[in-house]
Amino acid sequence: KDHVGGAAALIREIEVGQILIPDYEGEGKEYREFQKAASEKKLYIKKLDENITFSLGNGLITVEPPDSYSIEETEKEYDNNFSLLTWVEYGDNHLFFAGDMEKERIWQWLSIRKNQTCDFLKVPHHGVYNEALGELLDSLKPSYAAICCSDKNPAEDKTLKLLQDNSITVYQTSGGTIRVVSNGKKLEISQGRER
Repeated sequence: KDHVGGAAALIREIEVGQILIPDYEGEGKEYREFQKAASEKKLYIKKLDENITFSLGNGLITVEPPDSYSIEETEKEYDNNFSLLTWVEYGDNHLFFAGDMEKERIWQWLSIRKNQTCDFLKVPHHGVYNEALGELLDSLKPSYAAICCSDKNPAEDKTLKLLQDNSITVYQTSGGTIRVVSNGKKLEISQGRER
């Protein structure tokens, strides 16, 4: 539910042209609500099996699916590694939204994009620590990071320490809505509770 929950409300409330999803079938109530809302609005759902790049205003967006949708029998949350990874390039600013990718996907991604850097990172998998996270930070060298977490399910201390040791300014959604604004040269990040 944390992957698609709320999607139905977004589809019903804002104008959507196309929906990009990983190339596998989700399950659960939230996924069925998402499918129903998309069907009601007659929206095209594109299942990605290769990278797609498009412009949004003056920004360039690249969405990357996994190389494979095969499932290891030992993987409990296999769909985390099926996350779509999203790059946003706007002027000199680079933002990377890493979905819920776990160590296998991080190592796979690093083997292809080792020298890619970013200014802002959406930390993978709610701040859950894994042994590949340090390599990811070493490669990306972000100045800022955001963790999607809650008071009930906080980021792991090992992850927070790793970010701190890399001198990365960290924001957590448990502290309120995070807003990132770029003018093409620098990022302005603010955080606050919704009223």
